[in-house]
Amino acid sequence: LVVTLVDREDASMRRWFAELTEPDMAPDGAEVPEILAAEEWGIALRALSIDEYMAFGVRDGAYVGSILEGSAADRNGVPADVVITEIDGESVSSAEDALTFLDLALAEERESILVRVERRDGIAAFSEIDAPELE
Repeated sequence: LVVTLVDREDASMRRWFAELTEPDMAPDGAEVPEILAAEEWGIALRALSIDEYMAFGVRDGAYVGSILEGSAADRNGVPADVVITEIDGESVSSAEDALTFLDLALAEERESILVRVERRDGIAAFSEIDAPELE
């Protein structure tokens, strides 16, 4: 038996947990929420479930289902399984809101954005994400 201990913020651990929360893992008959991809940023967003509203203690926000390895979000330490509640001081009420704010940041050619996320343990965290390099 070989056991490897990794930090919970390790990229492989974040991917593993994100895979457990992918919407296509929903039980038979359960509604599968739409995934909105902020591809340039490397963030997969979706609406919060009723259970997630309670687990995170939030009223609004966008659930981060996964982060693309090597993306701007990944390079700046944004974890999966959090809820985005603000982007650059603007309240995020849905996954659609988050996608709109992320697209706007690109259109305005901002160098970075500040994202507030809520974790399951009730702690709010902030991540500054450098804008992705567009080709």
